[in-house]
Amino acid sequence: MKRGWLFAMLLIGAVADLARADAPGMIHYQGRLALGTNLYSGPVSLVFRMYDASTGGVLLHTSTNAATAVDGLYATVIGQHGVIGNLDAALTNAQVWLEVQVNGSTLSPRERLFAVPYARAVHGLRVLHTNNIVLNSDLGSNMIGDESLHSAIGGGAENRIETNVWYATISGGEQNHIQTYSDYSSIGGGRQNWIEANTYYATIGGGNNNLIQTGAYFAVIGGGSENVIHSFAYYAAIGGGSQNRIHTYADGSTIAGGWQNAIQFSASNATISGGSLNRIQLLAKYATIGGGVENEIQAGAEHATIGGGSGNRIRTNSFYSTIGGGVQNSIRPFVERSTIGGGGQNEIQQYASQATISGGQFNQIYTYASYSSIGGGYLNQILPYSFYSSIAGGCVNLIESNASYSTIAGGWQ
Repeated sequence: MKRGWLFAMLLIGAVADLARADAPGMIHYQGRLALGTNLYSGPVSLVFRMYDASTGGVLLHTSTNAATAVDGLYATVIGQHGVIGNLDAALTNAQVWLEVQVNGSTLSPRERLFAVPYARAVHGLRVLHTNNIVLNSDLGSNMIGDESLHSAIGGGAENRIETNVWYATISGGEQNHIQTYSDYSSIGGGRQNWIEANTYYATIGGGNNNLIQTGAYFAVIGGGSENVIHSFAYYAAIGGGSQNRIHTYADGSTIAGGWQNAIQFSASNATISGGSLNRIQLLAKYATIGGGVENEIQAGAEHATIGGGSGNRIRTNSFYSTIGGGVQNSIRPFVERSTIGGGGQNEIQQYASQATISGGQFNQIYTYASYSSIGGGYLNQILPYSFYSSIAGGCVNLIESNASYSTIAGGWQ
């Protein structure tokens, strides 16, 4: 790198536990380095200077070191190669400001080192526990546990990254929490968001009281409030909204937003695009609800779709069936590839596979009337076992049982 290039730096430094007599007088320091808009990879030559003020001031300590950055991340220690002053003595000052020089270029502004709460009583030492990382925090009320290498808290207050969490990030906010062994996970901000233990690569963008439970690897909650992705729902995502739920083993499922929508146990790769109080029940894999209110795809109805509307139901094991919208339309159990386009209170009954009601109201295709269709209208009926029959529309028209291949063009009764 040449002097004069643009550098961007996220300070995530941490002071070793100098309160113990046997602890080394060094600072564990980890950083993120960009060259212009690109993350830098390569050798890094470092000079660390500590002052008693944010600008100017008295030089308290200088040390040098080297590291190698990979995708912008690097780690080293301060105090290993001291040049000027004593590190322990420097840390007794009321204020300590760190200035970093990278490959000959001095980064600005300086960053202040703060104490974590338990260290305030240690005779004024500005001390953090080994491997903790804090930047611009509320007097050090943020905390990162032991062995959480390359993890960072960007700011805010009372945020926590627990022990043994590698490459985790909390950018800010308040009372956010990443638990043990949730490596590569991140919380962008907000308040009281949680990523539970053993949840790798999980992300909460912000909002409040959102939760990703144990083992939900690669899960994402974009924001909103009180949204939950349950255990082992790998690759699941909730975009926002409030009180939405993706339950255990619903791998790859998505709720874009809305309120109190739920994808239940093992409904893998299911989608609810929005609305409220919509439900995709267990094992309804690849099912979709586009929006609306109180729509439901029941257990085992794989690849079923409800486009929207209100109170529509696709019942158990009705594979590949579709309700486009409308109100209180119903496809009964074990109906494969049947369709209700819209309207209100239309019904396709059990085993009437590949049947169609395009719209209208109170129209019915009965049991085993497969491949039959009603174009619309009101109170039209095709009775059981009338295969390939059709009513184009009209009102109170009826095709009797076992009248296969029958047609009514329309009209009334």
